[in-house]
Amino acid sequence: MTDLSFVECFAGIGGFRLGLERAGWGPCKAFSEIDDYAIKVYRKHWPETPNLGDITKIKPQNIPASTMWVGGFPCQDISNAGKRAGIYGERSGLWFEWVRLIRAVRPQIIFVENVSAIRVRGLGDVLGSLAESGYDAEWDCIPATAVGAPHLRDRFFLVAYSHEDRFNLSGCSDTGENSRDENGQTEIQESQGLDLHDPLRPSSADTDDNKKWEPQSQGREQNERRRDNH
Repeated sequence: MTDLSFVECFAGIGGFRLGLERAGWGPCKAFSEIDDYAIKVYRKHWPETPNLGDITKIKPQNIPASTMWVGGFPCQDISNAGKRAGIYGERSGLWFEWVRLIRAVRPQIIFVENVSAIRVRGLGDVLGSLAESGYDAEWDCIPATAVGAPHLRDRFFLVAYSHEDRFNLSGCSDTGENSRDENGQTEIQESQGLDLHDPLRPSSADTDDNKKWEPQSQGREQNERRRDNH
């Protein structure tokens, strides 16, 4: 896969974009945001990127073609700090507006972020709507401590990929085609550093075969030590 372009929805000031660009993704074709202050900050850093505006008013044909859509849809109704109305709340319910656009455009990859409470306050609806739209999904919760921050701040991340593109994302050769064996069966070629079944997980070539890949392990150990000290 050579096209690493993306569209950033529920963009805020562009935190998702910043991380993706540092990881080698880009260009960002467009973003969607309605908060005036956030838009000013975003435009200060990326003045050339068009704002698609209110997600409830976006028309599918106006979204630039890209490989991936990313976004942290509103968490206020899901968070333990709010009224806990769930994913059908006024703000967090904007997820379904995003799904409306996903079904119309069908990007290859959907990358979602939210608070960890979504696991008990909406994950089933998220997975169900993605499955109905033709997407498989994998997810995990990663605390900020897992990447060196001095606080917990557990966050939920989900990567969804369309059924037809599942193997194309990590199995394409340089020519964009998979080879076939002597029986005419497609041989999926693993791309370097990627697990065949998870585009974001290291391959067995990059990890100890006997060690389970757990991005939360470092943060969990730090949290356990901190609890023991109190």
